[in-house]
Amino acid sequence: MAVSTASIIIRLSEAPALTLATYRLGLSALVMLPYFLYAEGYKKWDRRDVKLFLLTSLFLAFHFIFWISSLRYTSILNSTILVTLNPSL
Repeated sequence: MAVSTASIIIRLSEAPALTLATYRLGLSALVMLPYFLYAEGYKKWDRRDVKLFLLTSLFLAFHFIFWISSLRYTSILNSTILVTLNPSL
């Protein structure tokens, strides 16, 4: 339910896109942290894994910033279609 209503709530919000993206990713990280620490998967990480994790986190942050920004310029439907487009292989 939170995923399907996120764009509507974001559209109604007056906060900047960067702030909304930070809160969204920060809260999800806090929710996932206990599982991550319990599973102890991080103990198997080497330096390459940490670099890849940080790189993918950066791309995810840009994804949310651009998507939330796009909600200011177009409709929710258009924004959702544009952000979910991906090439089929």
